[in-house]
Amino acid sequence: MWLRQRLQCNSLGFTLAAALFFTLFQNALFLHRAWSYITFDSVHSVIFAASMPVVIFCALNIIFSVLTVPYLRKPLIIFFLLGSAAANYFMFSYGVVIDGNMMQNAFETNPQEATALLTPRMGLWLALLGILPAVAVCFTQIRQTRPWWYMVGLRAANVMLSLVVILIVAALFYKDYASLIRNNKSVVKMLTPSNFVAGTIKFTEQRYFTRNLPLVKIGEDARKGPLIARQTKKTLVILVVGRNRPRRKLLPRRLRARNQPAPEAGRRGLLQERQFLRHRNGDLRALHVLQHATQGVRRDSGDAPGRHARRAGACRRQCAVAR
Repeated sequence: MWLRQRLQCNSLGFTLAAALFFTLFQNALFLHRAWSYITFDSVHSVIFAASMPVVIFCALNIIFSVLTVPYLRKPLIIFFLLGSAAANYFMFSYGVVIDGNMMQNAFETNPQEATALLTPRMGLWLALLGILPAVAVCFTQIRQTRPWWYMVGLRAANVMLSLVVILIVAALFYKDYASLIRNNKSVVKMLTPSNFVAGTIKFTEQRYFTRNLPLVKIGEDARKGPLIARQTKKTLVILVVGRNRPRRKLLPRRLRARNQPAPEAGRRGLLQERQFLRHRNGDLRALHVLQHATQGVRRDSGDAPGRHARRAGACRRQCAVAR
């Protein structure tokens, strides 16, 4: 096949190409976010910013050189490509970071929530950054032109050279990297494929290898502050909890506003506050509770107590219908 004849390289070239692709494309968000924290006001800061892709490339080169052994390198790189493409899509689109909690949400989501996230944009993203590179990896022919002992020595030299480069950068910019990571810990969770791999390992460890954890009491030193202590009225806390999408046919007509723009929701009376919510997951019970709760909280001093009781009762009845 003509594509297979064109895509030919040795094992070292395959490793270097994979590390370069992950550095430039799969870690573009990390570089953009990290560079946004740097003030380019000196030559030192410019060189420091330029060293980031070099460090990422060298680190990935070391990791891939160790892990990509024959018969495992292609499946492993394909797994990293598909996982990194999905992780980057959610980080770019929703502004999240990938860690153990996010991987838990991914593994524990239900089919209704998962299908709500499937969009043409997601398919195009996964095709360009995941599927097409994976196909190219499948058709790449890795040739063994040298003896095995020569390739092992070449791979060891490659790892040592990358390690030396990382040590040189660390010696020159250790304080800069330490300050960046210490002040912006979430930016490290944007590195792929380490973020979703570490998150999956953490989720697996907590789910299958950690049992019977003791309950730990937190916040035992909490006390009422002076602001709450001086208030004459009670403080109302609204906690909205919900993940599953309710069935559309069970919702009242005035609650059927899925995917409509937030200002439209406010003008139609779905929300009485000026904090309009863009509800894309279909869980409209939270909106209805918030509507009635805000009506009860934002009241005049002359309102009768019975009025608030009627509102609370109506809220409970309509929430029961929504369930």
